[in-house]
Amino acid sequence: MNIRDEMNKIYKSMVLKQQELTDELKKYDDFKFSCGFFNNHYHENESGEYVADYFPIPVISVNGLCDIEIDTDGLSVTSKLDRENALRFDYSQVADYTFEIYGTENFLTNYYVKGDNIKDTLHKIEKSSEETFFYSFYFDNSITGKEICAFIRFLNRNKFFY
Repeated sequence: MNIRDEMNKIYKSMVLKQQELTDELKKYDDFKFSCGFFNNHYHENESGEYVADYFPIPVISVNGLCDIEIDTDGLSVTSKLDRENALRFDYSQVADYTFEIYGTENFLTNYYVKGDNIKDTLHKIEKSSEETFFYSFYFDNSITGKEICAFIRFLNRNKFFY
């Protein structure tokens, strides 16, 4: 198999997922969005270090709310909360989700990763000089467009923004 065939095999599932999500987003007048392919996303390697990916992935930007990043092994929804709302947010609402909280100024500073104690996280946020914090929620590729739309409505109700 040549490199073009390999790339098409990899990208086909990502592009089909992007199409599924945009088809669902089009059903809602309150979701204005744009799409593109972007590189330089970071992922954690086996050593726990964050490394940049040079290849582009499909990204759906929901204006003012979040980015939906479709990767080879799943997708993420990234949004932000300001300090005040991060400290007031009811984290029990997302206890069943896999997510991270990291800085917007220093995006390699983690405030929360799976398994951390939320009280410790809130203390770190309180002591931080960051004014806003990124929240990335991770899903496997089986999540439907309808479920993603419900999730981004949840973000909107809870004062998340982008």
